[in-house]
Amino acid sequence: MVEQIGDLLACEILLKDLLAGTSYIGEVELSYKDIMKLGELLRFQMQGEAHESIRLLWEKVPASFASFIVGIGVWGYENRNYWRAVSDALQLDLDGNCQRLIGQGFLEYLNKNGLFTANLSGAHTYVAQILLHSGVPQQSLETFFKQVIERFFDRGCISLNEISACLLYFRDEEKEKTRIETELNKRYIELEREDRLAVQLGLYIKLKEEINAFNYSPEDIEILDELPIDFNVFVQEINMEIEQIEQKTESLKIKLQQIERRKQEVLLQICILREQLNLLKLCCQLVQDFRQQENIIKETVAQEQEQLRKVVVLSSSSWLGSWNESYTRSLADLDINAIAEHLRTYEEYLGEYKTYLVELHCLITLAQYDYVGSYSIGLERIRLLVEEELNLIRLQKHPDRMHQQPRSVSRNIYNRLLVTYRKLNSASTALNKVSQELQASFKGIPMPDVFHIINNKQVYSFLDELKILKENHIALQECQKYRSKSENKADMIWHELKAAYEQIAAETDMDDFLCVPDNNIEEYNERLKQLSQKYSEIEKEQDDVKKLLNEHEQQAFERKYKLEKNLQQVQESLKKMGCGDLNRGIHELQIKRQAIQRKQKIEKELTDITRALGQEGVIIRPEDETACMSNIHKEKQQIVQRISNQIEEITNHMPHKEMFSGIDEPIYRFLLYGGKWAERLVASCIEFLYNGSSDSLPLRIQQWLENQRYRRITIEDITETGQGLTKTARLSSPYYFLDEISAEVKLIIPQQIISIGKGRIPQQAVYRISNNEDSEQY
Repeated sequence: MVEQIGDLLACEILLKDLLAGTSYIGEVELSYKDIMKLGELLRFQMQGEAHESIRLLWEKVPASFASFIVGIGVWGYENRNYWRAVSDALQLDLDGNCQRLIGQGFLEYLNKNGLFTANLSGAHTYVAQILLHSGVPQQSLETFFKQVIERFFDRGCISLNEISACLLYFRDEEKEKTRIETELNKRYIELEREDRLAVQLGLYIKLKEEINAFNYSPEDIEILDELPIDFNVFVQEINMEIEQIEQKTESLKIKLQQIERRKQEVLLQICILREQLNLLKLCCQLVQDFRQQENIIKETVAQEQEQLRKVVVLSSSSWLGSWNESYTRSLADLDINAIAEHLRTYEEYLGEYKTYLVELHCLITLAQYDYVGSYSIGLERIRLLVEEELNLIRLQKHPDRMHQQPRSVSRNIYNRLLVTYRKLNSASTALNKVSQELQASFKGIPMPDVFHIINNKQVYSFLDELKILKENHIALQECQKYRSKSENKADMIWHELKAAYEQIAAETDMDDFLCVPDNNIEEYNERLKQLSQKYSEIEKEQDDVKKLLNEHEQQAFERKYKLEKNLQQVQESLKKMGCGDLNRGIHELQIKRQAIQRKQKIEKELTDITRALGQEGVIIRPEDETACMSNIHKEKQQIVQRISNQIEEITNHMPHKEMFSGIDEPIYRFLLYGGKWAERLVASCIEFLYNGSSDSLPLRIQQWLENQRYRRITIEDITETGQGLTKTARLSSPYYFLDEISAEVKLIIPQQIISIGKGRIPQQAVYRISNNEDSEQY
């Protein structure tokens, strides 16, 4: 029918004509191919947004769209998932809004065209209305024949009038059942209300009696309100608060100590920098003095060298030969340069010996004190040593200390003392060796006798000049040595200071500020200025913390006094409550507090019950609540009993035997609301089973029955019995007999039999199915 039409508007015109004069859309039979063709045409029109497309379909082609969704209920409904079938047919994902638009449009179409609409309610109202117009879904035909057609056979209803009467009785029973259920719902609501009121009234009376038995005065309640809920927790909170106060006080004291320590550290830095600055100035002055002395010695040496040159010239004259030849030759052979070299080496070792003595004395001095104290004393000692030009006699006042480790001396300093002492011994040995070499350089002439064996006045003059030369040469060497030492004196002292700094930093936690600046006086002054400013800031911070600590201590004293006084008052109250026993008082407090809490809870419950009863129309007046409440409670109990009796009486009139109980919901609604269409369909199915054909049976059901290999019932003979006419029939059908075994069917016809072949069927027929010798009545 629709399958051959390729235009949606043409389909719309055709379906409008077919639906005219019908009450159910499913009465117009459309095949599966017709529905698929309709779906294809509708999909072609739904090109835009889904909601707008659905609105346009209901506006332009409502008959086609309604027939399509009803046809999906016939051919696509399966496993109670209707919307999935519609979505698959339209190839569109339908959300909840789309489903609602389709359902609302369908109901509007039914009302507009005078089609049947049932008074249905529930979560699937739209689907229920659509399936009602679909009739019996194709997938439910087997269930329809088993649950419906069989039961009509059981009741002997095989004619249209009997089927109509049976369905009419079924529908009347459903209406009566609905009416009774509505009445029962009203009664149950009323029963629930009255029972709730009775329960609330009983509870109100019970709570009122309990609160009247409460014997605590308002003064007792006021006293209990002032006491803590839990005494142990109260004590813990007080102790915790006191502990927090003490912790804060202690933290402020610790902070003040830290600030004082920082202050002392900065002050120590200032003192150290000042000592270093003074020492630097002293060393600079010493170097300057050495350089001035060097210049004076250079001039003197130059003059003496000129005189020596003249003496040497005279020494080569012949008058020297008359004297002792051996001594004269020995004196002539003396190597002045070698003697001077030995003297220079001797003085170098002597200077090294003095240096080690200085270092040894510095270490011994540092070892007498601890860390920073030893450093300050070491600076003072070094400055004294420089001022006294490294006086060796002072260093030998306590030679016994070199082999003893003082109690406060670290192991590191003691090891350095031993190393320096060994170096001093080595220098002393080298000094003795050079002295021997110097003695040998005179080539056998005893040094004490050199100036006594020559009597010549010129030789004496020569020797005097030689002596002066030697002395000047030695003085020059000393001058050069002291000049070199004086130029590096500051660097040597700073080296010793840095070593002392490193030692102190390794054994203390003062490495954050112990450092030796360069030999720059301006840098020292700038550093002193920064430290002075830092010292002032620390003093200000210290004053602030002291002020804060004083304020906190005053507040802490007052707060601790209040807490202790409060605790004492609570303990006295509890002891008074417990007749002098604190633990008994705590126990009594808990009992009384629980009683008061129970009273407060009861009062709240009474207020809630009074409010709820007032909303239900039950007013409780204070003047008659004691006398009136019991009477009202008894009346409510009587009302509850009366309503319960009415419910029981109404329930007895409820139809107990239901013809179509337990069948599928779509088929149940179809029989209940399908009217004449449902009656004709049942009659056509029964007619097809008897005759093998039916003009009014839908083609899809006929094809389904043929696919199921149903054969019509054949009548072989009729016998007369006392109960009426008995017809023995041969029946073979997989619908009734799944094993497809033939059986004897006896139809007991109490009235006149009417020929089935002429379209008339017996009324109130009862059949029996027998297998072998046993038979079972249905």
